[in-house]
Amino acid sequence: MKLKYIIPSVAIAAAGLGFSGCTDDFEEINTNPHKVYDVELNDVFAGTVQRTANNWAEMNYRRFLNFSRLTIVMFCCNPSQDTGDGYFRNYYVNVLRDLIKLEREYAANVDNEGRTIYPKNMAIVKAWKSYVYYVMASCWGPIPMSDAIVVGNEGKRYYKYDSEEQVYTQILNDLREAVDLLDHTQNASALDALQNDPIFGAGGIGAPDMDKWLRFANTLRLNVAMHCQNLNSDLSREHALEVLADGRLMASNDDNAVMQWGLDSDKSSSYYYRSFQKDHKAEQGGEAPIWPCLNEYGYIYFATFNDPRIGKYVRKMNERNPKAKPFLVTDTLTRAHSAYCKNSDTKMTINGQSVVVATKCANYTQHRSLPTAVKNTLRDSIIVRYTVDYAPYQEQCDIPNSWRYATVPGMTYTYHDVLGSARQDDYNHSVAQPYFVSEDAHWVILTYADACFLRAEAELIYNNNPGRAKTAYEEGIDASMAQWGITDYADFKAQDGVKWGTSKEGYHDRRLIYQAKIMGGDNGNDGLLEQIYKQRSFADYFNGLEIWNIERRTRTFDWPPTFTKDQSSGVLGASPDYNYWMERLIYPEAETTKNGAANAEGIAMLQSVSPFVRTERWGDNIFTSLGFAKKNPHVEDASLWGTPREITPKMEYYEHYYGDTYEKLLARAKEISGARLEAAALGAVAFEYQSTKAYGYNLTSGN
Repeated sequence: MKLKYIIPSVAIAAAGLGFSGCTDDFEEINTNPHKVYDVELNDVFAGTVQRTANNWAEMNYRRFLNFSRLTIVMFCCNPSQDTGDGYFRNYYVNVLRDLIKLEREYAANVDNEGRTIYPKNMAIVKAWKSYVYYVMASCWGPIPMSDAIVVGNEGKRYYKYDSEEQVYTQILNDLREAVDLLDHTQNASALDALQNDPIFGAGGIGAPDMDKWLRFANTLRLNVAMHCQNLNSDLSREHALEVLADGRLMASNDDNAVMQWGLDSDKSSSYYYRSFQKDHKAEQGGEAPIWPCLNEYGYIYFATFNDPRIGKYVRKMNERNPKAKPFLVTDTLTRAHSAYCKNSDTKMTINGQSVVVATKCANYTQHRSLPTAVKNTLRDSIIVRYTVDYAPYQEQCDIPNSWRYATVPGMTYTYHDVLGSARQDDYNHSVAQPYFVSEDAHWVILTYADACFLRAEAELIYNNNPGRAKTAYEEGIDASMAQWGITDYADFKAQDGVKWGTSKEGYHDRRLIYQAKIMGGDNGNDGLLEQIYKQRSFADYFNGLEIWNIERRTRTFDWPPTFTKDQSSGVLGASPDYNYWMERLIYPEAETTKNGAANAEGIAMLQSVSPFVRTERWGDNIFTSLGFAKKNPHVEDASLWGTPREITPKMEYYEHYYGDTYEKLLARAKEISGARLEAAALGAVAFEYQSTKAYGYNLTSGN
């Protein structure tokens, strides 16, 4: 089957690291015929997927990852009301236009009973189109859908917006229809066969696996159903229960929806590679502020629960450049005094340099005179420095304007931001693994783990069945670990907070304003849901959109705001001190001028269902929550962040990193390095002795 496409001739500015782009309204999308091509699904679909991936990746890099609070891209971590016109336009012009025209053409080719003779292709198109609309509605709220791409109406000047509920209803119905089409393919034409499927095709280029497309459609449908439960619980319940009854969700990691970019740096490479590696030489020069890095908030969760996936998500410190100066943390340990009870400094050759590892004993004569049995009980309290495995990045500003760091006891100077100032090299940061950001990076869209956690949530909310929810939750953890090739995680799964129905409070961030915790043993089903939501978020680490969506609809992480300290962001209504993260993106400027009446109606729809409304920018602002979201419980409470306060920073997540004694640190250093000699092992963790706080502390008597 050949299709005739009218393709607008539109100049698209290269985005690079900016938002700049040429914006066209729907009038131009529909009525600017300059080129006509004969194409079919094999020529079109792979292109729509790649264009979706590039658009999504740019949004993920510049917005979603920061919204997740598990990852940070430093240079764009402040609120922004840039309209991102290119995103909006690209979805319509470069993706939805082709999908909708394909869908219409397939619908027009029917058998004698009025059924399409292209049910497989139609199902693929409906499923992918549904995903794109889901992304758009998650970002903007009401959007043009039913009236977006018109045929034969060149004089049209008004393209109506559909409400969030209307959009999600249509998405859910389309996904239901996609599954039904795949269940009834007996009348399919011999031409109903996509040959190049970048998602479920062998090697990303082969023919599609239609069973995987069916499972993707069902899993996406369950995802959308749970996503819109705050907006319309009846709609959510109807579709969630239908999918649970059907049961054909993603059933293994072989079903994961993953697209991989190619190795042609100019044509098929990932957006991540082209934006901050190819031209900016970030791999060679560090340039940490433009790399996706592990956020401190993410790190305190991974460290609290000793999550083995951290090494699959981000690189260890200096892994890209082992010669870089390491990030060293300061710690206080105890050490047996007898070996260092000397009347002169003790030196050791570490990494080719002679360094002091102990200063002479201040009580040398007294300690030497003690009986051997007593001497063996004496320990020193020493201050040391050493390197650690992972070094997160901090968000742009550390504290609100009205806060200050406390004065160091006995000194005239104050404490400082220990996480930011202790770094010695740009390579210190734990940046995203190549799997996510390399030239041929992977875009992980939806996974078996997602399906399991969605089942767990739906079973608990709509069937009130904690037993089945527990089984699905545990399967979700297993699925995520298997996805990343992790087999040794029994201790992780058995610990409090991760084990079903248990709780654990963990590390604070360095300013002691946020604590990592999972309270599954508290608050009944709400506590169990917290476990589900947080474990799904950790499983989706680099999928910033899903984590942002989960947080907005559940508020399970209850993140603190970001601090700006009078930095200008150009956002109307933004506080010069602190702001909670963006709730949505604003509409393109072209929509306000060329489709103004419909745009105004869309904004009114948004505000009519929003749990939290702001009036800046005639109601089209980044602070108004979308209808599917829960209201942020702290958004109107400024008492904590606006009140002057002194803080003493503390990186408690690095305290006793290798154990609370020198002996434990040495044993771990030998294990890491494989070295048998003390000096060689200490060199592997960049050990530095700083000073001795107390000489010959008696553990038995306390003297």
